[in-house]
Amino acid sequence: MSARKLALLSLAAGPLAALGGQLLDYGLVYVARDHGTKRALFLGTMAAAALAGAGLLLAQRVHRRASLSRADRFVALLGMVLNAFFLFVVVAGYGLPALLHRLAD
Repeated sequence: MSARKLALLSLAAGPLAALGGQLLDYGLVYVARDHGTKRALFLGTMAAAALAGAGLLLAQRVHRRASLSRADRFVALLGMVLNAFFLFVVVAGYGLPALLHRLAD
């Protein structure tokens, strides 16, 4: 796969992780409430954080290539910033409140 395609793929990883994590949390809150444990919410948050982290590492790997054009390096840098932001959103914005608050409607 070319560097540009990998950089564009890394751009999409963070937003997809945040969207997928949020949708998964909405679906799993009923499972967590019925079973009285937040293990499913924790695993969903960790899966979304892993996807955003993988996008961050992919963008960083593409950015380190010396043979890239300036445009490809910029897209990879944008991917690193975007994935770092969405990793923060998944963990601090969606994950911690879901894990710290009690299970309620």
